[in-house]
Amino acid sequence: MLFPSLHDASLRRGLTAVALTLLSAPVLCMGIPVAVAQVPAERLGYPIVSESEADRLVCYMRTARGELIDLGVFCISNTPVAASPDEPVLGTGDVQVTLRWATIDDLDLAVTDSQGQTVSYMNRSVPSGGTLDVDANADCTEPRTNPVENVFWPPNRGVPGDYVAKVNLFTRCRPERGPIPFRLRILVKGQVQDLEGSVDNNNETMSFPFSLR
Repeated sequence: MLFPSLHDASLRRGLTAVALTLLSAPVLCMGIPVAVAQVPAERLGYPIVSESEADRLVCYMRTARGELIDLGVFCISNTPVAASPDEPVLGTGDVQVTLRWATIDDLDLAVTDSQGQTVSYMNRSVPSGGTLDVDANADCTEPRTNPVENVFWPPNRGVPGDYVAKVNLFTRCRPERGPIPFRLRILVKGQVQDLEGSVDNNNETMSFPFSLR
């Protein structure tokens, strides 16, 4: 943390301008570069996120040495956390893995951490902090045409090491038998990988390794 305590609202407001002055390097907010001028936040035209929203956002400043400094309490965004108006709010943190597809079929996302613990629909949370907070089209009940699943480790809870995300075709919820394309976004300490793949009856699972350093 840059400062010992930032829970007091007046202190947060007072330090905002100071924080903006420090942002001489590019900022990544939810993996998206954010250009910030060296002026008080109120003059930028963007609201400062509330504390509850700040808990869901991850902002980092990259130093000249390539280090990432967590600036979540100063995250300024005019973009909602959800990708679409009817998408649920997704948890985020040191690690966030998000699966999206465009059919009513039941795909499942599972992520195994560096300690061999797997977060999935059968085990929605693990001791390291990993949590499946959004599941979709489970057993073809209440199917959505824009489903999303999300697994995340909160800020400062991710365990360094190698991880594996897996996308599995659990069951089809429609008569079509062709491949089901999907998009997978892996966010690690502000760094984003956008991946694509497909699953079908012959290839029901795809694996995507990544690392947290």
